[in-house]
Amino acid sequence: MKTLNIEKEIRKNKNKYVKTLKKFVQQPSISADGTGIEGMVKILTEEMNKIGISTRLLKSSTGGNPVILGTLNKNSGYNLLVYGHYDVHSVGDLNDWDYEPFSAEIIGNKIIGRGTADNKGNFLSWIKAVEILKDLGIDIPFNIIFFFEGEEEIGSPNLENIIRENEKYIPKLDAKIVFEPRQDSQGHPFINLGWKGMLSLKVIFKNKGGQIHASYGSIVSHPIFEMVKAINKIYDGNMILLPDFYNDIISVSGEEEKCIEKIGLCKKGIVKGLGGESIKQIDLSDKEIIKILLLEPSMTISAVSAGSVIPPVRSVVLGSASFLIEFRLVPNQNSKNIYQKLVKYLNELNLNCKVEVELLSNSEPTRTSVRDPFVEKIRKACNSTFNCECYVYPNLQGTSPDHLFKKLYQIPSLGCGCGFHHLCHRPNEYITVEQYMKGIELATKIILELSN
Repeated sequence: MKTLNIEKEIRKNKNKYVKTLKKFVQQPSISADGTGIEGMVKILTEEMNKIGISTRLLKSSTGGNPVILGTLNKNSGYNLLVYGHYDVHSVGDLNDWDYEPFSAEIIGNKIIGRGTADNKGNFLSWIKAVEILKDLGIDIPFNIIFFFEGEEEIGSPNLENIIRENEKYIPKLDAKIVFEPRQDSQGHPFINLGWKGMLSLKVIFKNKGGQIHASYGSIVSHPIFEMVKAINKIYDGNMILLPDFYNDIISVSGEEEKCIEKIGLCKKGIVKGLGGESIKQIDLSDKEIIKILLLEPSMTISAVSAGSVIPPVRSVVLGSASFLIEFRLVPNQNSKNIYQKLVKYLNELNLNCKVEVELLSNSEPTRTSVRDPFVEKIRKACNSTFNCECYVYPNLQGTSPDHLFKKLYQIPSLGCGCGFHHLCHRPNEYITVEQYMKGIELATKIILELSN
């Protein structure tokens, strides 16, 4: 009976919920440059306060954007933390967008705009779920702690300090849920039981004499050549070549292996989600590709800097060259350990230039056991909402500051939500109206399931 009333309430208020999401998308909140952050904090706290969620801004001595901590206190012994983020990724090149990124245009059934799915449509799903239950007079018998971050899209540089310096405001937690886009390119819902860790570094190669006239190129070292040499020594196109890089990785359990076997995503679906980008391991099976994507570490070079390609010709041996490198790590690997391995390895290569390694950001991999009772409750709510068996990923290929909460509270944690995961950070990001309504329904059913 409760479920029927909830679905009816969602249908009745659909236009109102869409209007709220449009308002939030039209308010920029780009953490990379600070655009609109203050305005977003204002409208989000107002939206929470008006339905009885008390709010507090958590700040850090190191600066940065505040965390909005919301509390729905039922004086219960059970505390659920709902994590989301109100900041959005940069829009990139405006020429790649068919519509203004913050216009929240509705085209057909799509609400288009930066942050529609990642993450405004998802954190609003929880606020609307609380509103629905309040309007229907359905009691929530446990405490919900809303933790909405403002720097997720730039690697959460101040989050650890925010948590540590404001620990007295965060009660002892029992479980954590991250609500983000969790539908694959074929529209099938999934939950993830963990996240990969991340190590992001800047590696700089410097010529001792600085920039030199190109006529001396035959007798001096070239930082850019040394950089290319180093890259080829770190990665061969398939494997990461750092000594002992793979040693600490733990195998998945039998239950986790069974979860992977049930994942129906195929190579064709992955290629579609990537906009037609080809997969380099084309000779592998669908299951082998999924295992590589979810269970194996990876390395990416996301930027290279060396001189300029803009005319005129400069006729110089460059004084320096650099690249940004990112490792995605899996359970039992440690980012600081990998950092130390890389520094040591680069020194042992005896390159003909000075090498500096700058740590930009890092996070540790996490994974919750598939056997945890919390997982089963979320699966049940997800299956009921989407009327199918949702997939269970042992961990996501993406990363999250989940390790900070795991370290402090030792709690089960997972991710689920609405919207296409593969559209995050891309131009013309969108969420469909139906996906948004399903997100609200899912959040509501999770609350009811945890109430039992």
